[in-house]
Amino acid sequence: MNSVSRLALSAAAAIVVAAAAPVAAEPRSPWLGGSVVSVRGFSEDSGLPAGEYFDLGLFVEPFRLKFLNPSASVRSLIPQFPFRPGSSMIEFGVDIDLFSLRDHPLKGIMRQESALGPALAASWAFEPSRGIAAGTLCLTAHALRLRTGDARYNLLSPELLLDSGLNPSGWGLRLFEFSYFLF
Repeated sequence: MNSVSRLALSAAAAIVVAAAAPVAAEPRSPWLGGSVVSVRGFSEDSGLPAGEYFDLGLFVEPFRLKFLNPSASVRSLIPQFPFRPGSSMIEFGVDIDLFSLRDHPLKGIMRQESALGPALAASWAFEPSRGIAAGTLCLTAHALRLRTGDARYNLLSPELLLDSGLNPSGWGLRLFEFSYFLF
């Protein structure tokens, strides 16, 4: 079994474990998913082209669990500085919200009722011209994820990048990520 298969199997197992925790379930939300936008960058030695990226995509969050809440996304990463549309990448990812804390120290910066919901994420980014197997695994820690009724805000999320052999190849930083529930 190769590393991509193991990653997919681990992600599927995490979703099954989260779904099997009915005691933690909150009332069903009317939202299933929406759009996601972020600005991020990668180090020069990461195996990905260094620079600032704008990414745009869709996400689904099929469950509304108080802990270990899974979501999945597909995105297009577009290099902005320097602008190289031919070097755009595709990224498939899975996030797991660890817990949701309504009484948090950052609630004063939000106009709406909010919750602090730190998350861990794993994604596979690749250039279509090089093929999916020549991608990079991105492991992300969303320590500052704030949730409102219809959105998620992530600030300053560090990323560890691993090459296709799962060897560390660099780092990245998601400066800001905004997910808005649309459907």
